[in-house]
Amino acid sequence: MTALANFATSALHRLPAEMAHRIAVSALTAGLGSRAATDPPALSVKLCGLTLPNPIGIAAGFDKDA
Repeated sequence: MTALANFATSALHRLPAEMAHRIAVSALTAGLGSRAATDPPALSVKLCGLTLPNPIGIAAGFDKDA
């Protein structure tokens, strides 16, 4: 991480969670975050006739109350 990223992370950790979340989302929307890396071809998956760039997963707790 760069010094600026370390500073921003430290500053966000000192704020209330909801405020830090809003600021982080606004910064990412403004293009201030890093760009997503492309997935290696070895991760591609074919599913129902579609070729996806990476495997599909469901986050823990996603099925809660389902």
